[in-house]
Amino acid sequence: MQRGGDGAPLPYHRERQAKEWPAWSEHWAEYRAQYYGMISLIDTQLGRIVRRLGELGARR
Repeated sequence: MQRGGDGAPLPYHRERQAKEWPAWSEHWAEYRAQYYGMISLIDTQLGRIVRRLGELGARR
């Protein structure tokens, strides 16, 4: 984002950001949901591995 001498966004960019922000916030909400879903999947699978290692006596 371009900024003026006072550090504030330039009017064009401020208006553009105001128009585009709702669309971006929806995208980021989707990205965040997908990220947390992937983390949950990895956590579940690691839990299965650790549990199986415990059943086999290979876990400390």
